[in-house]
Amino acid sequence: MEYGPGPGDLIAFGRRVERENVIRAGIVVTLYSLLVVLGFFGLLVTNPELDFTHLLFETVSAAATVGLSMNTTPLINDAGLVILSALMYLGRIGPVTFAVAFTLRNQRPNGVKYPVEPDILVG
Repeated sequence: MEYGPGPGDLIAFGRRVERENVIRAGIVVTLYSLLVVLGFFGLLVTNPELDFTHLLFETVSAAATVGLSMNTTPLINDAGLVILSALMYLGRIGPVTFAVAFTLRNQRPNGVKYPVEPDILVG
C-alpha cells in the first residue's frame, strides 16, 4: 500500500496522476505538435505568397477541427487544400489513434485474466 507521494509522482489538485496517463498526454501533445508543424511547413512550401500568420492560423484551425478561418482558405491552392483536408482528417481521428492503427499487430489475448486479489495478510 502506498501512503504518500513517492519520488517522481505527479500530484495535481490533491490527487496523484498515474505515470501512464502523464506519458500518454505527452505523446498526444508531441504528435499534435508534429502534425501542426509538418502541415504548416507544407502550406508554407505550397503557398509562399500568403501571409505567415494566416497560414499558421489555418493550420492550427484545421488540425484542431474548430472550423475557424481568416478568409485565407479561398486563396490556398489545390496542394494546400489537400494538406488542410489531411490535417482535418488526422485531427478528427487523433494522432494517437492513427499511430496505433499502424503499429499494432494482430495480438491475441493470452486467455483468461483473473482479477487481482487485494492485499493478503501473510504470517
